Amino acid sequence: MNINLENAARSLDKYRAMMSPNHVHLITQENSDYFAFGAGTNATAVGYILVRTIPKESMSNVIALEIDQKLAGIGLEEVLLDAVEKKLREKNYHTLTFDCIFQENEPVSKAFLSPQEGWGKGELLSHIYTGNLQGISRAPWVTKQRLPKGFEFFSWDELTTGEREYIATGGDQWYPSKLSPLQEAHLMNAQLSVGLRYQGSIVGWKIVQRTARNMVLFKTQFIRDEYRSLGRGVLLIAEGIRKTIRVEGMEYGMFVVEKENNDMLQFTNRHFAPYIIRRKSLFSFRKVLA
Repeated sequence: MNINLENAARSLDKYRAMMSPNHVHLITQENSDYFAFGAGTNATAVGYILVRTIPKESMSNVIALEIDQKLAGIGLEEVLLDAVEKKLREKNYHTLTFDCIFQENEPVSKAFLSPQEGWGKGELLSHIYTGNLQGISRAPWVTKQRLPKGFEFFSWDELTTGEREYIATGGDQWYPSKLSPLQEAHLMNAQLSVGLRYQGSIVGWKIVQRTARNMVLFKTQFIRDEYRSLGRGVLLIAEGIRKTIRVEGMEYGMFVVEKENNDMLQFTNRHFAPYIIRRKSLFSFRKVLA
């Protein structure tokens, strides 16, 4: 089989069926910081690699590497990675990282991310949990949570223009930019996402993405520092679960906890453990581009 490498965005008709809608969106935006190489025959896609670049830091990250299952493990992964590394070196990028998800008890290794090729050992970034929403929704801490005076929940599709502008200009000022509720807005389910106001001012949010007919991803949560110690984050979690469980056919919720977030890890072990049906971990591999 004669397989060629090409710019996937320029041959999108060939690769669209293999890519998620989000990946298509990322590589087709004007002045995008994402690029993708595709591997395929003249008519058929057999794989692609999607990369995010961070020009100001000369860093880059592999977002996805997908290979047709019949051809996995024969060396296409290395070929696509080599093409990416060559392009990045030409642009004077210094590092490339590859974040991989592993099942519980699965060895933390990939044959194409070997130390012999310059890849470092995988570093744990976060834990990924999938839980039974029906069970969680009946837990007392969900059913009995009540808002104190001065606080109010609102559906994210009710966000005002002024609040949107306030959030857009507040990144790395009153909240970390990585927790912005405005990123990946095309993936958000605004009806299921929840905001929290105190005396009319927005102080937190729980952003939800619907990933399947019966599953949601609780993507991003933020509470202003002055309210976090008061347990308002738990209120947001409970309201997010209550809203989601009202959707017909909804069964599962997925959420991610960073390894440094000891408070949330303890909360998960204490309150979610009986309802967790799947545990995974996200590890990051790093390579210095000499």
